[in-house]
Amino acid sequence: MIVLTAAMLKAGSSWFFNMVNDLVVAAGHDDGRWIRDRFRLQRMLSASDCTSRTLRFHRLALISIPHWFGKTFTVKTHGRPTTSVKRMIDIGMMKAVYIYRDPRDVTLSLFEHGEWIREQGIQSRTRFDTLTTMENAMQVAKYHLQISKRWIRSKRALLVRYEDLLKEPRITLKKVFTHIDIPVHDEVLNEIIDHYDARNRKNWGNDLHFNVGKSGRWRVELSAEHKAKALEMFADYLPELGYSIE
Repeated sequence: MIVLTAAMLKAGSSWFFNMVNDLVVAAGHDDGRWIRDRFRLQRMLSASDCTSRTLRFHRLALISIPHWFGKTFTVKTHGRPTTSVKRMIDIGMMKAVYIYRDPRDVTLSLFEHGEWIREQGIQSRTRFDTLTTMENAMQVAKYHLQISKRWIRSKRALLVRYEDLLKEPRITLKKVFTHIDIPVHDEVLNEIIDHYDARNRKNWGNDLHFNVGKSGRWRVELSAEHKAKALEMFADYLPELGYSIE
């Protein structure tokens, strides 16, 4: 079975992937990175967090090969739920979880990430370095909101709010593993949650793209002008995602 951690951009996706992947491994299954290397899926999945850029049929056909060898493993995507994904979920080849975040915090995080990349002089393949204004970041956030709406309306994934994962990681992750039908022991769950606690980030050993790790910063750090612009741009999405428009 493929465990798919789908995510809105800047919604703790790499952090979430690593927690889910580690718990899947602790339950006796395979590490997504090992699967990537063992089945030569380097062109399909990224090295750091097994991300597939899209979920089109030809990619899924290759990523599915380990499944036919009896493997259960975790992969990640920011892509939309394609017809192929829906079919795989319907027949039990895949279980999906979609994590999302208040798009106003996403906007802020995108802009800050872009600033940091420019300050470091990094050659960015993600094009975050092009987000030179808050308006640019809002446009990217809105694009990912459209993907979010597709996941929500597809009813093919367990929906997880980033804010809930921050506030109640044990409850949230238990819901995830009930959904994917993999048993998780409380002791192991606690160990992994403690390991990925933001206060222990220096021990993670890899870049999870985890910046500040707080929710609701937009209320303080966005200007009144940008708050109004964000509300105008995101108003059609916020209630469906469960966020206040106030």
